[in-house]
Amino acid sequence: MFSLFFTIHADDKSKSKKRKPEREEEIPGKRRFFTWALVVLWCILIAFGIISLSDPKWLQDLSRGGAEVESRWFRDYGDNHLRAGRYRLAIAQYERALQIEPDNVAAIVNQAIAYSRAGYVDRAEEILKDALKIETYQQGVIYYNLADMLEREGRKDEAIRYYHQAIDVEPEPAYIYRKLGALYLKAEQYEEAREAFQMALETETNLTSSYQNMLRNSTSAFEDDTTNLRVIKSLLAGGVRAEDLTRYDPEIVGLMLQRDPGTAKTHNLLGLAYARLGDADAAIEHFQTSLQIIPGSRDVIRNLQMAREFKQTGRIPTPSE
Repeated sequence: MFSLFFTIHADDKSKSKKRKPEREEEIPGKRRFFTWALVVLWCILIAFGIISLSDPKWLQDLSRGGAEVESRWFRDYGDNHLRAGRYRLAIAQYERALQIEPDNVAAIVNQAIAYSRAGYVDRAEEILKDALKIETYQQGVIYYNLADMLEREGRKDEAIRYYHQAIDVEPEPAYIYRKLGALYLKAEQYEEAREAFQMALETETNLTSSYQNMLRNSTSAFEDDTTNLRVIKSLLAGGVRAEDLTRYDPEIVGLMLQRDPGTAKTHNLLGLAYARLGDADAAIEHFQTSLQIIPGSRDVIRNLQMAREFKQTGRIPTPSE
C-alpha cells in the first residue's frame, strides 16, 4: 500500500529520465541569452558614456531644449505670483528658473520687477545692471526696465540716459520714444519731448522698423518652437535686408501703420508737445489726425478743444494725455 505513495512506477521513471536532458539543455540556453543581454546593455551604457564625454552638438541641443522648457515653467509660475502680488514667491520661482537657464532675460527682468515692488529697489537695480553684461538681442528690454524703475524712483536724469541706451539697441523703439517724450513733458523740456514723439511717429510708420517689431513679437509666439525660434533670433541678429520686405506691399502696409492705435497715441502726445511750445496750428493738426484714427477719444477731443481755445485766446489750459 505504501508503494502506491512512495514508489515511482517504471513508466514514470522512464518519462522523468527523458525530461532531464531537455532541462539540462534549456538552462545553458537561457544563461547564454542573459549573458548576451548583459553584454549588449553594457555596450549601450559605454556608448552613452562616450557620447556624453564627447558632448556632440545634437546632444547639446537636446539638453538645451529640455532646460529651456523647464526654466520656462518656473518662470511662468513666477509670473503668476507676480501678477497676484506675491512677490517673495515670485522671486523664488524666478531663482529656480535662473538656476536652470542663467541667461533667461524674461526671468531676470521679472525677478528685478518683483524685487522692486517688494521694496528692494537696490537689489532690483543690481540685477538689471548685471544683466546688461549678457550677450542677447533683448538688451533693449533690460535697459527699458531699468529706466522705467529709475523713473519711478524719481531719478529722472538716469532714467533718460537708460531710455536713450534702450533706443540704441531696441529693434522697435517707438514705445520707448513715447515713454521718453512723456518724461520730458513732465520735466517741462518741451523741445526734447517734441523730438522724442516725432521720432516715435517716424519709427511707427517705417516698414523696416515694423518688420523688426513683428520678428521681436514672434519670439514669444514661437517660444515653444525651438526650430523657428532659432531662425527668428538669427533674423533679428542679422538685421532687416531689402529682400526681406519684397513680399509686402509698401503702400498697403504704410496705410495700416498710419491707422494703428499706437500711432494715434503718438499724434496726441506730439500735439501736446506742440501746444506747450506755443504752436497751436501744429497741435490742432496732430489732435485731428489722432481722432481720425480713433474717433470719439475723450482725451483727444478735450485736447483739440484746448488747442483751438489756445489759438483764439493765447492761453494754454491743462491738456490731457
